Amino acid sequence: MSDLYITKEGVSIGIRENKIYIDEKGEIIKEIPVHKVDKINMFGGIKVSTNLIQYTIENNIEINFFKNNGKYLGRISCNDNDRVDIVRKQIKLTDNENFRLKMSKKIINSKINNQIVLLNRKINLNEDIRYNLTQMKNMKKKLDICNDISEVMGYEGFAAKEYFDGISKIIKEEFIFEGRSKRPPKDMFNAMISMAYTLLFSEIKSIASSKGLYIYAGFMHSDKKGHAALISDFMEEWRPIICDSTVISIINKNWIKKDSFNFNDDGSVYLNQNGRKILIEHISRKMNSDITYFDKKMNYREAISRQVDSFIDVLKNEDTELYKISNIR
Repeated sequence: MSDLYITKEGVSIGIRENKIYIDEKGEIIKEIPVHKVDKINMFGGIKVSTNLIQYTIENNIEINFFKNNGKYLGRISCNDNDRVDIVRKQIKLTDNENFRLKMSKKIINSKINNQIVLLNRKINLNEDIRYNLTQMKNMKKKLDICNDISEVMGYEGFAAKEYFDGISKIIKEEFIFEGRSKRPPKDMFNAMISMAYTLLFSEIKSIASSKGLYIYAGFMHSDKKGHAALISDFMEEWRPIICDSTVISIINKNWIKKDSFNFNDDGSVYLNQNGRKILIEHISRKMNSDITYFDKKMNYREAISRQVDSFIDVLKNEDTELYKISNIR
């Protein structure tokens, strides 16, 4: 089973004879046996038949919708996993400041660790990143003395600044950037990681939702209408090892060029159809690659699922020590 990504504007997608088909101007350009698909991801203006929507709901196949620029819009799914007992615990613990602080420290400690490991592996590309690494290690040490979440996020912010400065020193000159820019991304590097983060967000959201968690109640990220704060919590430590590492490889191995981007009059930069295809291909490959997670070999998707399971154990027992962080070495 795998994800199906459709990035070509204007095509239609439907189902017949147990095959999902993609139609362009009345011609079938691709058919995929439906038993090989567990999720469909669509970018831009794509027509979906009602038969396919009905089939996906009945068979628990999720459909995710994205704008052309990679912004996540929403999904169609059938999630019958009723875990009201877990949700009650989850909501209760969002009011427990000590619990929230402990969870935040664990997540950010793991995130900074993974950022340090990623940069350290690239030190042969530019010795100047030793300074960035020293600063990040100092920020990581200071997490132990934090008394509230705002302090944790403050040190995370300082570490992130050094981290992205370090990345800008190890990628090809054409892609060098000045800091993180989001809504909208202002350069090619930020365009790539913004979309990579969106893809990761979608993956983790599907996993957490399927296990019955209430995705809008987080512990580190604050509540905001329409914001799946719990997914933002889960994402933090996986961003460096899944998204950032993949984007760095795509750039430094010349798998993507400037002509894979759209440069807009407002200064925003987004991947075009070809760029999206390249990034999706490599992120998908990364998600299916192996990782050793708590002494067991599995792919990244399975590791994230195991981590979400460990978080459910945390909620059941109200014990943050049961949370399995993603530290790499």
